[in-house]
Amino acid sequence: MKRRRLVVGVLSILCILLLPAAALAGPHVSQIGGNAVNIPLGHSVETVVAIGTDAHINGRVSDIVLVINGNAYLDESAHADLVVVMGGHVFNAAAKTAHTDIFEVHFTQTVINELFIAGSLFFSVWLFRAMLSLFCIILLTGLGYALRQHFEPALNLLSGSASRLFGIGAVATLISVALIIFLALTIVGIPLAVLIILLLLLSSLWGLLPIIAYLGNHFLSAHMQDYPDLTRWLVFAALFVALANLPLLGIMFVFGTVATGLGLTLTQAWIVLQHRRSNVK
Repeated sequence: MKRRRLVVGVLSILCILLLPAAALAGPHVSQIGGNAVNIPLGHSVETVVAIGTDAHINGRVSDIVLVINGNAYLDESAHADLVVVMGGHVFNAAAKTAHTDIFEVHFTQTVINELFIAGSLFFSVWLFRAMLSLFCIILLTGLGYALRQHFEPALNLLSGSASRLFGIGAVATLISVALIIFLALTIVGIPLAVLIILLLLLSSLWGLLPIIAYLGNHFLSAHMQDYPDLTRWLVFAALFVALANLPLLGIMFVFGTVATGLGLTLTQAWIVLQHRRSNVK
């Protein structure tokens, strides 16, 4: 019983918060407990919300009738667009059918258990993403602050040929993925595949740090230059993680920056190798 009341309470809050802004902006009638909501004949409202009580509709509701832990009574003259009843029943005597539909959700023990499982999974995923985001912010801030003196050549490369670096990194990523899959098919090749994955991660991370600094310096206020280096890197890392968490766009953003970072690292390694060869000659 306590669990059912908890579910009803949580759903009530969520339903109120998730109601369309247009529904809450116009004429609406709401009631929590107490006497039933009554929309008499000839009256018209946009929204009816009844929690812990019933709703009697004789008039017109242009948007939604939402009843939680109560019943909805649609009399013959009632006209509603959408009727949703949770934990109760709909007694429909209306001459006109609801424009959208009528829904009943009953809080049986099975439904309550499934809601708890779904809520637990959702909270676990959210908590994991929050902890991962915090870890990434701390890691990127610490590495960026510690290695900030070594990013000048990388920033110069980014200013001149960012698209070319992305192309190099994307091709290198595809080749590496194909090679990893090929090596993983054999027992002998699995250690090499793991080694390649570690090298890819380290190379991408090394190239990612200058990109974070580059984005922060170009897209944030110029006043950020007046802040201490540690504070600036904290803001840069938080900005990067926030963009990475965007739905769908975040995946594209992460792939683009990681591929560019890998291309940047490979280009820097090639420049260093060429420089050493010229010195040997």
